[in-house]
Amino acid sequence: MSDDDARLRHLRGKKRLAAAALVLAAAIWAGVHFAPPTVWTGHVRAAAEAALIGGLADWFAVAALFRRPLGLPLPHTNLIVAHQPAIARGIARYIEREFLRSEALVAQVQAADFAAVLARFLDRPENRDRIFAEFRRALRRLLAGGAVDREILAAVADAVRREMKSADLRPGARVVLRTLADSGLPAAAVKRCAALLADWLAANPDLIRDKVREGSHWYLPKAFDDRLAAAFGRGLGDFARALGDETTPEFAQMRDAVEGGLRRLEGDDRTLSRLFAALRKWSGDNPEFPHAIGTVLGRLAAIAEKDLDAGDSRLRAIFELLMRRLIEALATPRVRQRVNAGVAAFLVARLGVWSDRIVGFVEATLMAQDARRFSDRIEVQVGADLQYIRLNGTLIGAAIGAALHFAASLLGFSAP
Repeated sequence: MSDDDARLRHLRGKKRLAAAALVLAAAIWAGVHFAPPTVWTGHVRAAAEAALIGGLADWFAVAALFRRPLGLPLPHTNLIVAHQPAIARGIARYIEREFLRSEALVAQVQAADFAAVLARFLDRPENRDRIFAEFRRALRRLLAGGAVDREILAAVADAVRREMKSADLRPGARVVLRTLADSGLPAAAVKRCAALLADWLAANPDLIRDKVREGSHWYLPKAFDDRLAAAFGRGLGDFARALGDETTPEFAQMRDAVEGGLRRLEGDDRTLSRLFAALRKWSGDNPEFPHAIGTVLGRLAAIAEKDLDAGDSRLRAIFELLMRRLIEALATPRVRQRVNAGVAAFLVARLGVWSDRIVGFVEATLMAQDARRFSDRIEVQVGADLQYIRLNGTLIGAAIGAALHFAASLLGFSAP
């Protein structure tokens, strides 16, 4: 059963209750005329008459809000249908006055604590799964488009140039470097370097020998140079194999060196400043910058596409790490306050644009509804409580009628 059906059923029950009270008053009033006259029959008759008058008057008043009582074309009835435009306008203006003021909006945002809500949302694994799934689908759609359009690439390059000129990139770079250091990237980088070294040695078996011969003295035998080159090649091969094995000291030392380098660079503000200054100069003067952006985007796209199919996706690991960092940051009072203030500032800035649209939308939506249906829906929502007006009119009318008759008797007024 829907909520509206339940409310309609409740309304009908209250209507039956109010009607039952009115019928009871009418039955008592009719019955007292056939009862033998006593001291109390006058009081009962007066109470019943007043109950009938009060109940009928309140029934008329409640019914006149939603329809014409008994179908009679009486003035000032069927009020909601007749005044639908004014009601729609009033509701829209009330929303504008009470909910779309900047002060009220800021107070609501602060009370809602969007930062805490966001932290709780991100803390649920199923929500993170949905976010990453959407990211993966969007990335696959982007990658399916092939090469980036030249005009789009130029626009991206111009946007990057503008941001690099005005933005302080160091805070973001520190976050990225810290995230990369904490992720599996150092280990993956070491394995990749080991694989590249092994591939290079396999693809260039004579290069080491030729280089040794070029640098050797004339008086050394060629056989000695060849043995030296072979030993050097075997050593490099053994080093490449050890470097690619996670259980070896060489792998651990190189991984720690890469991770330590990232952490040192994260804390080296001077180096980061120089790096970004050089990058700004190069990006501003180099006409090949858009091509470089396209190359980077293409390479990143290829790496991302391959990674998305891997069981131990590094993108997913980095995503999870970023989510944990974000949740931890949102738990701090300073970040939470800044996030809430940012949301409030954004909403207030857009309030002037949204306010008229929201008010117009509410008013137009209410006006577009059928007037009869509009009235019926309001009655379903509030009609059950209005039936107590009828019930109270019957009961209070009875009490007042009995009280007035009793007072008239005490004062010696003749009863009708």
